[in-house]
Amino acid sequence: MKPRPTPTSPKQQTLGRELEELYRVAPTITRPQHLSASAIVALVAGVIVVTLSAFVGLRGLAERFPDIRILQYFRSEILPGERIVIREERQNANTTNIDIERVKRSLGVLLKPSPSGPSTPDDRLGLVVFLSNDGVGLTLKANLPKKPAAVIGQASGERVKILKQTADSATPLSLFKVDGQTVSMSFADLERLVPGDEVVVVRHDPFNGGLGVLHVRIASTRDRLLAGSSLSALLESSEVLTRRIRLDRTLDPTWDGAAVIDRDARLIGIVDASSTRGGQATVVPIEPLRNQLSGFTRHGEIRRPLLGVSYLDLAFAAPLPDRPSKGAYLMAGEQGKPPAVLPRSPAAVAGLRPEDVITGVEDVVVTDARSLSELLLSYDPGSKLVVHILRNRSPLDITVTLGEATAGS
Repeated sequence: MKPRPTPTSPKQQTLGRELEELYRVAPTITRPQHLSASAIVALVAGVIVVTLSAFVGLRGLAERFPDIRILQYFRSEILPGERIVIREERQNANTTNIDIERVKRSLGVLLKPSPSGPSTPDDRLGLVVFLSNDGVGLTLKANLPKKPAAVIGQASGERVKILKQTADSATPLSLFKVDGQTVSMSFADLERLVPGDEVVVVRHDPFNGGLGVLHVRIASTRDRLLAGSSLSALLESSEVLTRRIRLDRTLDPTWDGAAVIDRDARLIGIVDASSTRGGQATVVPIEPLRNQLSGFTRHGEIRRPLLGVSYLDLAFAAPLPDRPSKGAYLMAGEQGKPPAVLPRSPAAVAGLRPEDVITGVEDVVVTDARSLSELLLSYDPGSKLVVHILRNRSPLDITVTLGEATAGS
C-alpha cells in the first residue's frame, strides 16, 4: 500500500489533521424508532381531519362557484406523438342553463280513456311532446292506449282530445293529433351531437304531477339495439331503426318515455328505459320521424319504405373472410328465419341475393355512422333507388323500387 504523503505547508498540515480527526470518529447510525399505538392513532386522526377539511373546503367552493370545473386526464397506452385526451366535466351538473318554462309549453301528459273530469295520478300514462303547432305530438308506443284518450297541456292545464293516432313500424314511437293548437318543440341536429355533451332529461313526475328534470351526459351517439353478441343476434332489418343514443347513467322505469333535450331546448329523442346497454339508458332518436310529420297531418298515417332484407352490418361484426370491413351483408338467421331476402319483396324482385353486400344507396356509403336502414328511412314508399352492391367481390348497381312497410313487415 502506497504511504500517504507528509503535508509540508501549514495549510496542508491543518487539512490533514481535520481529515485524520474525521477518520477516527465512527459514523453515527440512527436506528428507526417504533411508534407507539397512541402515536399511530394520533397520526391517522390528523390525516383524516386534514382530508375532511380539504373536502369540505372544495365542496364549499364548488357550491359558491358552480362553474368550477374538474379536468380528468385519461392516459392509456399513449404512443409517441399522440396527445393525452382530456375530458372536462362540471362539478355541478345543474349549472346547465335551460328555459324550463319554454320546454313546458311543448309538453303534455297522456291520460287514460275516461269521462271528462279531474284526473288522478293513476289516470296519467306518461309524457308527450308536441312537434307542430297544429296538435301533432309523439310518445312511446307502449304508452298510447288503443282507445281514444286525452292529453293535458303541461303548462296550460287544458285537456284536449286525441283525434287520431298511429304507431311507427320503424321505431317504438307513435304519433297522434289532438283537437287544438299546440306549441311545437324544435328538433336538435343529431350530427352535431358528440359523446360528453350535457343534455337534460325531462319526465312527467308520477308522484307530484309536475316535471322531473335530470342533467346527464351523452355516452355514445351510435349504439345499436341488437339482440345479443352471436352472429345471428346481430342481424338487422332494413325496415327497423336500431340506432340508439346512450346516456351515461341508468334510469329506472319511471323515466320511460321522458324527453331528452339539448341546452337550446331542442328535442333529441325519447328515453326507452326497457332497453339498456351496459346498464346505461338508451334514447330513441327523433330524427327518423321528422320527415313523417307532414304526411301524418294530411293522411293520418306513417308511411315507411320496404326493401325486405335481413343484414349483418359488417362495421359491428368480427371480420368475415373475403368480406369488406363495411357494408350490409345480406344474411339469414338461424334456420332461415328471418330470410336474407324476403320472398316477393322489392329486394327479391330487383334481384338481390343472399351474401350480397350492400355498400351504398344513391352514392351514399353504408358506414358504422349511417346504417342501411337509416339511409332507407329517408325515402318514401315508391321511390326508385340505385343500390350499390358487391357480389362475389365484383361491384354491381341494382335499381330497386321501394314498397311500403306495414306493422308486420
